[in-house]
Amino acid sequence: MDPFTRLPWFALKNVLSSLPDLFSLHSLYSASPGVAAFLSDKNDLFAQIIDAIMARPSRDRGLLPYIRDLVRLVILLWSRQSIGTDAVHSYADIIESLRDVGERPPREQSPILKAIPSSTPSAVLFKLLDLVTRLRCVTHECFHSMIAKCLKLPVEHLPQRDFTAQGGGMRVGKYLNRGPPTDPSQRPQGIPYVPVDIGSLTRLEEQRLIASLLHVVVFYELRTAYAESPTIPDISQHADFLLNHNVDGFWERFQRSLTSRLEHLRAVLLWLDEQAGGRKNVLLWLRSVPRFREESHCCRQYRLVIDDKETWDEGQPRAMHGISRGYDCLWRSKVSTQSPIRYLDLSIFRPYGLAFWEADRLQALGYPTRGNPMPLWFALSSIFSEQDWEETIQRQHARR
Repeated sequence: MDPFTRLPWFALKNVLSSLPDLFSLHSLYSASPGVAAFLSDKNDLFAQIIDAIMARPSRDRGLLPYIRDLVRLVILLWSRQSIGTDAVHSYADIIESLRDVGERPPREQSPILKAIPSSTPSAVLFKLLDLVTRLRCVTHECFHSMIAKCLKLPVEHLPQRDFTAQGGGMRVGKYLNRGPPTDPSQRPQGIPYVPVDIGSLTRLEEQRLIASLLHVVVFYELRTAYAESPTIPDISQHADFLLNHNVDGFWERFQRSLTSRLEHLRAVLLWLDEQAGGRKNVLLWLRSVPRFREESHCCRQYRLVIDDKETWDEGQPRAMHGISRGYDCLWRSKVSTQSPIRYLDLSIFRPYGLAFWEADRLQALGYPTRGNPMPLWFALSSIFSEQDWEETIQRQHARR
């Protein structure tokens, strides 16, 4: 006999609200007919339960605020498609809210995404649980694929400074971008480094990947809405992006400030294109991914976030999470006046997901992130192809 059928509704609501994550809720309703019936009959409580689970501290198993907004956006789009009445937010409201969906200080609120509407049909919420479970499988598969590529990179480190040489020893300052643009012939002989895999995803890394996938989902839901009703003015103004599967170009329209969101999205899109055989096949591929793969259980034990700059303290209103540590390192390498790889193309690093990773993972992979930035620039330049060097030097010449 299903023990959950014996509980009064308020006790069952408390039990379900205490679950660690949405994946656990999905597993429980799949295993318990009583839970499935309860959620199906009590859609208002179902919405409250999902909100409660998502609002857990992000260092535990909850979701970061901007990812909660993306989840609610998907719900609004599905509700609009299924109900299609003024009882739910209009497409004009949804499109307007896209400008407020992004990494931001945790206490800064978006205008219409504060909670899941209690009128949301249970079928939509069941569909959401299925989606997030599927995306988690994709997230871990993407992670392992990117890390496998990172481990094969020919990373080099700067040699130790030679204090015995008379003016000819290696000095870090010799690799600075002063005077003529730096080319490979000016690069010192490096010391090979063997990248190290330090293990499973951290919570923040996983959520960054999931957020990028949710951006893709929102785009294709809007594309579906446009295909069904091309006369909707608020969507038709973005038709050129929607019809051409230009996911990152679409989201770039709503980028209000410098964040790592677009670079994360472009890295995931590159990986999705490889898996699906092209951008036009991405939606079909995402829908066909099995909910349960080995990757969904490979990282059950999350490592602690050890870089203070990477923590998300929801009690600190000034905490800004707009730029990940990995992206910050890449961006500084691109814009620093002393960087020998200044004006580099960030697309070089997208196959390896470097913009997603935190400082300890970057360090183990061979990219020093603390102190003097020269060792980081040197390590990054070691994976340049000849074409990468030529294009970087051309950009340096063009900017002079």
